[in-house]
Amino acid sequence: MTTENQATPEQLLVSFKEQQKTVGEELQKLEIEINKRRELFVKLQGAIEGITILAPETEVPETEVPEESIEVPEASPEAVAEVLS
Repeated sequence: MTTENQATPEQLLVSFKEQQKTVGEELQKLEIEINKRRELFVKLQGAIEGITILAPETEVPETEVPEESIEVPEASPEAVAEVLS
């Protein structure tokens, strides 16, 4: 009942396992990037607090940036690999 264009259950299983492995590897890379960004965020927060304590008269008002104006660039696999190495 299968035609030439239909994959067998075995072929589907192999394909899905390969895709799952690839996605798992991508998730690991993304987790590393998130942890690096989180660390940078904490460092910047500490610097802001330190400056505020040392020079409270020069407080800079916080500005809110609307979410739609925040552009998050898409990381290519090559760029991620470069950052991780």
